[in-house]
Amino acid sequence: VEYLDLRNNDIGDKGVEFLLSAPNSTPLVNLNLLQNKLGRRGYDAIKHFLARDDTAIKKIMFGSHFDEENGKHYAKILVGSMSTKSKLEEIELWEKSHNEDDDRMLPAVEHLERLGCDTTSFEALCQSNHQLRVFSMRNTREIFNRSPALGEAIGINERSKVGTSVAQRLRAKLRAFFFRGEFDIQPFIDMDVILMPYVLELVTRTEARVQDEKKKKVRDQDKKLYPLCRGNLSGIYHLVRSCHLPELF
Repeated sequence: VEYLDLRNNDIGDKGVEFLLSAPNSTPLVNLNLLQNKLGRRGYDAIKHFLARDDTAIKKIMFGSHFDEENGKHYAKILVGSMSTKSKLEEIELWEKSHNEDDDRMLPAVEHLERLGCDTTSFEALCQSNHQLRVFSMRNTREIFNRSPALGEAIGINERSKVGTSVAQRLRAKLRAFFFRGEFDIQPFIDMDVILMPYVLELVTRTEARVQDEKKKKVRDQDKKLYPLCRGNLSGIYHLVRSCHLPELF
């Protein structure tokens, strides 16, 4: 079974625990658990399921009945537990709340950033999640307002819908988040000079969305991406002068 829609079934925590701990749960691709009265144990079961690297899950939908403080705590734990190797593309969380100002998911922003665009190092950014392209909840806009970088990272991941590979999305994130200002050149110190043209291309190229003239109305994220030169002479100078490659001079 790859698609399972269990919304409005009131299976509760026990049902979710049994479902997601079963050996045959790993092939699930799309799972809808909305309106099932989930509490802490159900949340924990989802957390452990999403933390696994061996699942095929691409879309999951669920909601919580936590109060605001417990919701904030579990939101951080849930997002923080998600593996960067996860195949998950869409997660939709619709919590029950009568307070329009309820911001229980906002504490999870830091974890979401680390998941989608970890800028602590070159290696960390490379190992970020390049699959997650939809994160939906009641205050998604506020989350992206708090973190423009997260919104940009999710936007880059969205390019998977127009056929971009994981490698292409990774390169876009490196251009967006790493090769800016006086970036860290440590990953490129004493590298083989043969590789330098590829690094320079990575620094100086970008991609732009172009609409197919045959289609009158196309959403921006569905437009084709084409490579363009963006210059970045300061980046070239910083890289070439700092990498100790005498063959370049």
